[in-house]
Amino acid sequence: MLTSPNNRMTCRPEKSLFILGEWVPPFAQDLPLVISGCRYDITCYDDTEFNTCGVPFCPTLEKAAFKRRAEYLAGRHCAGNALAQVGLVNQTVATGPHRCPIWPSRAKGSISHTSDIAVAAVTREPVINGVGIDIEAVVPDAMAEELARLVLTGDEHHLLASTDDSKGLFFSSIFSIKESFFKAVFPLVQGYFGFDAVEVTMLDPKTQRFQLRVQQDLHPGLVKGDCHQGNFLCHEGMVCSLFLLRERWCSAPRYGTA
Repeated sequence: MLTSPNNRMTCRPEKSLFILGEWVPPFAQDLPLVISGCRYDITCYDDTEFNTCGVPFCPTLEKAAFKRRAEYLAGRHCAGNALAQVGLVNQTVATGPHRCPIWPSRAKGSISHTSDIAVAAVTREPVINGVGIDIEAVVPDAMAEELARLVLTGDEHHLLASTDDSKGLFFSSIFSIKESFFKAVFPLVQGYFGFDAVEVTMLDPKTQRFQLRVQQDLHPGLVKGDCHQGNFLCHEGMVCSLFLLRERWCSAPRYGTA
């Protein structure tokens, strides 16, 4: 059985070999939250990196695969940095049901990662009840057309067919947007729903804005026909999307999703 690195007698290195440096998606600067991100090298991961990064080792990782431990550490490293930037220094993000992050009582946040990049978004703004951030590597065009039948609605299929952009980029953008929406509203809905529950109706890379429409009644505050906007961007072969659940919806527990 793995022993928690926080219980080991280890020599703490001065610098992590696992965390390579900062990476922050270049969203507009006037968003009411902090985003922290990093590049990481999974080949340099070992369990002592939890000590190096000052992140508590979660008991649920005892039986987790090597890759999951590395992703978890990178995400929590970013979350800790983001919390510090909003004034919550030395705060930890625990793990709740469904592997959901549990944020400090004065914060709302979200975590996402690819195989080598992790990001976390955190806010203390009282007008925001939920945060969803998602980052995805752009899939090849052929894979996008294969996956589209599982993710896209009818109107989104028409948009995919008519776009002059890369099919993979278009599909990855819609997939990421739906993931960020799910992460933001899951604390309110407290249940899973399919990709067809929302439909992306507008993507504008110039303004970094998207619009989506709720296709099913998910909650008394999230009903069929509601339209919402968020932010997305394409950068370095990746798509990153951000959705904020505003105050006009009901308050939610302090769970998010990673």
